[in-house]
Amino acid sequence: MTSPSTSKSSSTALALLLGCGLAAGAQAQTFGPETLVTTSANGANCVVPADLDGDGDLDLVSAEFEGDRISWFPQIAPGEFGPGQTVGAGIDGAWHVAVADLDGDGDLDIAATATYANDVLWFENDSAGANWVEHELLCSLVFPGGLVLMDLDSDGDDDLLVASNGDDKISMFENLGDGAFGDQQVVSANIAGAWTVAGMDIDGDGDKDLVVSGWQDEGLCVLLNDGTGQLQIPVAILIGTTIKGSSSLKGVDMDGDGDLDILSASRHDDTLAWFENHGLLGTMTQHVIATLKDAYHAEATDIDGDGDLDVVAAAAGQSTITFHENLGGGNFAGETILSSYTIGARYVALGDLDNDGDLDLASASFQDDSISTFKNILPVKKAGFTSVDGMHCLDSGIVRLSGVNLLNTTVTIDGRSVGVASATDTQLDLMLQPDVPGGPRTLELTNGYGTTIWENAILRYPALYLPEKLKLGMPVKILISNGDEGLFSLGWSTQKYASPTPFPAAGWFYGLELNGIFPLASGVFGPATTAMSIVLPGTPSPSLVGIPLHLQALTTQTNLGYAGFTATRTTMFE
Repeated sequence: MTSPSTSKSSSTALALLLGCGLAAGAQAQTFGPETLVTTSANGANCVVPADLDGDGDLDLVSAEFEGDRISWFPQIAPGEFGPGQTVGAGIDGAWHVAVADLDGDGDLDIAATATYANDVLWFENDSAGANWVEHELLCSLVFPGGLVLMDLDSDGDDDLLVASNGDDKISMFENLGDGAFGDQQVVSANIAGAWTVAGMDIDGDGDKDLVVSGWQDEGLCVLLNDGTGQLQIPVAILIGTTIKGSSSLKGVDMDGDGDLDILSASRHDDTLAWFENHGLLGTMTQHVIATLKDAYHAEATDIDGDGDLDVVAAAAGQSTITFHENLGGGNFAGETILSSYTIGARYVALGDLDNDGDLDLASASFQDDSISTFKNILPVKKAGFTSVDGMHCLDSGIVRLSGVNLLNTTVTIDGRSVGVASATDTQLDLMLQPDVPGGPRTLELTNGYGTTIWENAILRYPALYLPEKLKLGMPVKILISNGDEGLFSLGWSTQKYASPTPFPAAGWFYGLELNGIFPLASGVFGPATTAMSIVLPGTPSPSLVGIPLHLQALTTQTNLGYAGFTATRTTMFE
């Protein structure tokens, strides 16, 4: 076996077209013009969006084959990326990168293959992308290329699978936890020119199988998982079809029938295609999406928000990035050429790169050393967020949500349905539920085009709870209680909660009122206060006897302002 050709051509053609021309059959312009992130990624071969610094937006990580480097580009403003920062240098023939939390510490790490060094490495994220620790996995591979991170043995962490062209192997490195990986396990040693490996549940039994391809071989093979991470002998599944040199494989439901089909971009037959899963191995049907010279990489997801999976592709031989709209059932319109000056286009990736609720595109092109992005300019069809504000009350109050496509939307807070007081396309007024405890809460919006989730969108400030039955002269204990694990709320109660924990604040001012007029009690909690008792006044006004009254408590905190209230309607006097 020999390594695939990777050198840059000395006769690179000039760009033929600029930007986003629409080919015949394309329905609408989906992406805006190319925005260059860098032209200094020497031999850019791969790009992956991921939040490496943990600030809530997507950064970009790339492999530079001729620069022998792994780099990342922090997002510094919506859709804008800063200069490349080195993750690892001296990575001889850096080919492929993948991102996951490999050591279980809550941030994202990077795995990579070094084709010429015959190495597999992972880079430990230390200090939110500010520092990276390189770890080399012990292996005996010849020309490693494609890699995938996936939980092959169903133990809850991501193992590392890699294909090596020079020795025909698919190998696994088991994730043992805390950043430790097991020795190389050869899954298969007879995939001729092994080059691409993908994880997917191709047989629908609940675990991840492998689909693999060789550099020159015709067809694809599947390695079935028995549920424990043990793989059976490879079985040819594309009987009667011809596919050569697939460098991109994805498991996606292209026809919407509930099982995973296979999306492929194959270099040696210039074919972008998907293979229909009929539920039985060996019975897949090939559907050609387009003929693209040196089809190198493809991704599929619902880009235009119409409920089916569209495709974007990089074609190195014609230096194009293309968009292919799914018209339903896996039938595709003619391609839209997004760019024909990404010289030597190698890779495409999708993600919300500007935080506006839709999927944008990133690309890597080998011969012009470029990492680029393309903004999705279609209107967002599913509900999207821009801001949240409100009174954050306990018993009642409005939380106002601003965004787009908010009509005909169902809303939940931490999975609980929320009533909508009023709605327009850009604003929802939500009634906050009385039973939602204090602390950060997640909003979820769903309409016919999909679901949008905003974690920790609402911060429930503490509020005072009142007993159901109150009388003047009654002793009432006010205390700071743990309303949710790790989250705290001020509470009224006639009994003391187990191990109350102080709220972490400089001081909470509380007040107790009758019908919003009569001050019955007031005071302040210091940071070390856990509970205190007060006695309601015992001498009623004659005009109040026998009248149902509202008893109200409120709290404020010096640096948070209004915190919330609760009201109890009760007969104070008999």
